[in-house]
Amino acid sequence: MRPSLTRWTAELVDQVQEQRFRSYNLRTQRRTAFATLVVILTANLLTFGYYFLGAHVAMTPWHITAQLGATAVGIGLLWGLARERRHTWLLYFVAGAVVLLTALIAVVIATGVGMGFHGAILVIGGVAVIYLTVPLNLVGVTGCALLYSAVTIPLWLPTVAPGGDVDVAYTLMATVVAHVLSFIEARRAQRERRVLFAQRETLLAMSAVDPLTGLMNRRSVDLELHRAWAYWKRTSTPLSVLMIDIDHFKALNDSQGHVAGDHALRLVADLVRGAMPMVPGQVAGRYGGEEFICLLPGLPISEATVVAGKILSSVRHIAIPLTATPGGRAILTVSIGVASATPGMAQPEDLIAAADGQLYRAKNDGRNCVRAAPTGFPRQVKRRVIA
Repeated sequence: MRPSLTRWTAELVDQVQEQRFRSYNLRTQRRTAFATLVVILTANLLTFGYYFLGAHVAMTPWHITAQLGATAVGIGLLWGLARERRHTWLLYFVAGAVVLLTALIAVVIATGVGMGFHGAILVIGGVAVIYLTVPLNLVGVTGCALLYSAVTIPLWLPTVAPGGDVDVAYTLMATVVAHVLSFIEARRAQRERRVLFAQRETLLAMSAVDPLTGLMNRRSVDLELHRAWAYWKRTSTPLSVLMIDIDHFKALNDSQGHVAGDHALRLVADLVRGAMPMVPGQVAGRYGGEEFICLLPGLPISEATVVAGKILSSVRHIAIPLTATPGGRAILTVSIGVASATPGMAQPEDLIAAADGQLYRAKNDGRNCVRAAPTGFPRQVKRRVIA
């Protein structure tokens, strides 16, 4: 499915997704700006050496100051592009590189001797290069290209020798054509990049979600668990986990069929999702067939147990009927194990094992209850296959 894009600026209509694209694209922008700036600085220094140091043109204080100042600014921008990681500052560095590129080419045109033909190439070719390589959005690229022409054309015109081999009118027309064609191609490239990014996000989202329940799948939960674990290691903020298992789910499938079982899974998933605090980083997922997991970074075990109690009571409240269950239980229930990360745990799998042990303690205590491990890393309970 193609995302919605604005007509002329080739941006994603969804502004949140557009911001994600710009952040994602910034790494490529930085590499492009860095490489372009290196090439331009090198070419400018070679030109400076050829015209001035080679005695083709007498050096003046303005020439020396312009060259040394531009080179110093370029080196500073290269340093910033190589080291900076903050989004806003990177954009400043990229924009600065574009302005410096225009300034350096303008200096080459203004100080060169007999730059009529060579200057025409720079005037026309620079437009296409800016549209197709400058790492900004379409509005920024267009503005840079127009600024480039506004600076370089007035500087180039005096260098054209009267009656020379350069036709000014044709050069100006070629510049206009270069703007039009390059804008069309840049717009197409900008649109395609955003379409590919949006489709990539869609595929990643689909691969991260369990299709039956709409919760995260096992792979995504594991990734989130490792992120939360790394954050807990750095900050020592609480990190709790709930392991939830539907009681007698096999009996439900056997007595009422898999359609009823799937319906029960979706209902329980909705209840788990609804009981989760609306806090970034706290996620719920389907961990196995009838087993769910909740990652609750930032919550101590006491608050995580409250969340578990809400899930338990809400499942009881919807009262999904059961038949042919051991002990004659009439409605569907869940058992929940709760554990929090402690210094005695060496890896995230230890936290899962702790919550899993509490889950099977709840199973052994008669099901339909919550069991938590409030003090440290409990002795692991050997898992038994209990429906």
